[in-house]
Amino acid sequence: MSGGGAKNGLSGRPSALGSPVAVPAPPRGPLDVTAALRGRSILFTGATGFVGKVTLSMLLHHYPEVGKVYVLVRAGTGGSPDARFFGKVAQGRPFDPLRARHGAGFGAFLREKCVAVGGDVSDPLFGLAKEDLERLGKLDLVLNCA
Repeated sequence: MSGGGAKNGLSGRPSALGSPVAVPAPPRGPLDVTAALRGRSILFTGATGFVGKVTLSMLLHHYPEVGKVYVLVRAGTGGSPDARFFGKVAQGRPFDPLRARHGAGFGAFLREKCVAVGGDVSDPLFGLAKEDLERLGKLDLVLNCA
């Protein structure tokens, strides 16, 4: 099946009379996820849950050339988003493959790639502070695991 959107690989475009005309979809090569994510800025939600931890760890493990990953984290009781992410979330077992790959450089790698931002997916605009919204103005994608 090609990427044209229809089962037969044809996309429908309206003719002058308004009825669709079958037009062959342009050929596409295989998706290069590494190239697609290289240098991209991502807002990642749900990193404190198990699926989010696994997904974030796999993203960083398989695509280390990704740009910044802004990780949305509720501060929790008495702690900052930074302390919760780097002190609790990133210490979980789903990050073991990254720890094994980077060894003593794991913390530096994680801090180079990830920025914890305070917010809540249930709030308008994720409850982000104005400064964080400005910092996130040039996002390439949102990866929602919440």
